[in-house]
Amino acid sequence: MSQISRLQAIDATMPHLADGIQDLSQQQTLLIRLIRVLDQSLTTLLANAIVPHGFTEPTLHTLMLISSLEPHDVSPSLLCQMVAQPPQNMTRILRTLGDQGYLERETDEKDGRRSRLAITPKGRKRLNEVLPTTIPAVASGFSGLTLREQQTLESLLRKAIVSLDQAAVTQSLPPVRSKRSS
Repeated sequence: MSQISRLQAIDATMPHLADGIQDLSQQQTLLIRLIRVLDQSLTTLLANAIVPHGFTEPTLHTLMLISSLEPHDVSPSLLCQMVAQPPQNMTRILRTLGDQGYLERETDEKDGRRSRLAITPKGRKRLNEVLPTTIPAVASGFSGLTLREQQTLESLLRKAIVSLDQAAVTQSLPPVRSKRSS
């Protein structure tokens, strides 16, 4: 389905959703749906550029972060946060990158339970081969936005992430019981 028909489908179904879920803000529902379509579009765009090179987006993202964070303390838990992957997926990603010889894992000298990760020369070489193939895809993907619009979008996305993270923390807290006066 093309981008335009996906947007048309969202617009066409919004009144039905609004009728069906009256307590939910139509604007916020629309934002959720648009963000999900945006995520799907970005995933597809990047996959088309990197899958032919044997990478998935989370795997390439992980290798890029390991490369750029060196010589800092790069741990699996930090990567989980930065790549937005659960620990099970990150374990699989790191195992795959290690099996391919793209990264090495060392036991932390201060805490034997922790591991530290580093990109290997083979991993750096492969990263330098693959990254240039993503540049045209990313440039094309954002070509419909001016630099100022990209900066505005960045600002709004940052603000939305903080708001959503705060809401997630608030929603995970137990409900507050009201004090009854006698």
